[in-house]
Amino acid sequence: KIREVDLLKYEFITTVTHKFRTPLTQIKWASENLTNSPNLSLDDKEQLEYVLSANTKLVDLTNVLVNISELEDTQYDYNLIKNDLSITTKDVIDSLESTIRSKKITIQKEFDSNIFAKYDVARIKFVIQTFIENAVHYSPEASTIIVSIKRENTTITLFVKDSGIGIPKNELPFLFSKFYRGSKARTSDTEGMGIGLYISKGILERHKGSIHASSEGQDKGSTFSFTLPIKG
Repeated sequence: KIREVDLLKYEFITTVTHKFRTPLTQIKWASENLTNSPNLSLDDKEQLEYVLSANTKLVDLTNVLVNISELEDTQYDYNLIKNDLSITTKDVIDSLESTIRSKKITIQKEFDSNIFAKYDVARIKFVIQTFIENAVHYSPEASTIIVSIKRENTTITLFVKDSGIGIPKNELPFLFSKFYRGSKARTSDTEGMGIGLYISKGILERHKGSIHASSEGQDKGSTFSFTLPIKG
């Protein structure tokens, strides 16, 4: 019975989220086309920007739901291919350029050489994006975030270190639980859902890797990291 209910939930989420994607894409295209019209007033353009922003949030939410359904379906296939983790990381940083620039954040990259591993690019990109977006959201303006990748004998580890709100020691054990958000995180970012780190943990487990978080305490920054085996 439990398995049947889980399967129904999975099928429902998958069906609904995939049906959301087409109209959301159409809204995005139509709004962008209207934004480029020379006949719009400043007020009209501002309203369209609100539409685009809301659309983006709905797309992000849809992607999160898709990730949850795929994560909890143990039959879902991962496409493990040998890749350079530094290139994947740079791609994610480039995709977040406007968000990073809006807070005048500096990203300091420290990458070892020969950092190849077998992983599913799309899913590892999700993990890296979760780490960096969180670091940007919870860091002060004009601060520095250090993104480093270290190679050891049989593993590669990526670290994202910030100087932001930090994490109280008593909250560290719960960070990767579904829907969990720390007390300071809830007040700093009221729209977060506490899903990204939970999904990231599941992704790393499927890669036979690991995920970690550390902090010296509130307002003392934090470091998130994940480790992948070199031989997938």
